[in-house]
Amino acid sequence: MKVASISVLTVIPLVIILGTNVATGMFPAFIWNIFQDVVNLITICLILLAKTKLKDLE
Repeated sequence: MKVASISVLTVIPLVIILGTNVATGMFPAFIWNIFQDVVNLITICLILLAKTKLKDLE
């Protein structure tokens, strides 16, 4: 589960920083939406990977 927690803790500040840039108009909203979907997908995959590895160890 270490991979999952590191992934989540890395994504939260990244999303906050980039979200602030979108709010100020530095990035178009559609680029933000695409980026957000990619980040969510990667985070979910890493969490599932961590859970599968944890199951394999049992």
